[in-house]
Amino acid sequence: MPQMLRMPSKADLPPGPKREFATELMVHFREAGRPRLDRIATATSELPDAPSVSRETVRRLLTGQTLSSWEKVDAVLRALCQLCGQDPERRRWPADTSSWGGDEDDDTTCWEYLFQLWNDAIDEVESGAQRPVPPPRSRPEQGVPPAAAAAQEEDLSPWFAVPQQGVLPAGYDPQEEAPSPSFPVPASAPLKEYEGGCAQEPPF
Repeated sequence: MPQMLRMPSKADLPPGPKREFATELMVHFREAGRPRLDRIATATSELPDAPSVSRETVRRLLTGQTLSSWEKVDAVLRALCQLCGQDPERRRWPADTSSWGGDEDDDTTCWEYLFQLWNDAIDEVESGAQRPVPPPRSRPEQGVPPAAAAAQEEDLSPWFAVPQQGVLPAGYDPQEEAPSPSFPVPASAPLKEYEGGCAQEPPF
């Protein structure tokens, strides 16, 4: 009988961001009923738009021996959630805070939490340390840059809202954009009459 995969001891995997990452991935492994590694590897190959992950890579991820790429970590997470009939985008922490004493407004998903731990393990960010806060994600209209989308909504034309090539912004008047000269422009001199009674340029 093959040996059951277990969480490594603290001597083999010391406390720190890598152990926290492996512990979180092991949570989903246990939820799936501790499936065989080859079954997890096969499940990753059946996922759409995901790289297939080898049996050895799955083992090394679960035991904290590698961090691999996020594409492969994501594939293992989705495969484990599929094997136990769970959604990786479900809320990570129970809404009932009495069981764990957390924040009931924390809507972090399982996918987001593992992604955070994976980044922390790569950067060796200790638990509780200040993490860089990313900006909020915008959802502009498809094909429209965020600055241009905001300008369309507010009917503005900021310097960074560049119109598409050949398309002038709404309300644009080329005459208004023409610069005014900073000096007086003399009127055109009338043409003088010369011999023959016709207006022409003077001979030189």
